[in-house]
Amino acid sequence: MAIVMLKGGIFSKINSWIGVVGSLFMLLYVILVNFGSGVENMATAFAMPGGLLLMTWMILFTIRLFKLSK
Repeated sequence: MAIVMLKGGIFSKINSWIGVVGSLFMLLYVILVNFGSGVENMATAFAMPGGLLLMTWMILFTIRLFKLSK
């Protein structure tokens, strides 16, 4: 969804990029945990900023939707 937000003009580009980067970090975490052996600590290092970025993205996304509804 964040990639689609980049193409549209409704959401800011920074909001879209926060979602893209957060999603990539979380995807990397899932790949490392499922297919890597003994890399849980390194995978967690990717999950922490990824989760924070995705939470920020959801908050910014929600704020923009509320502004659009008025």
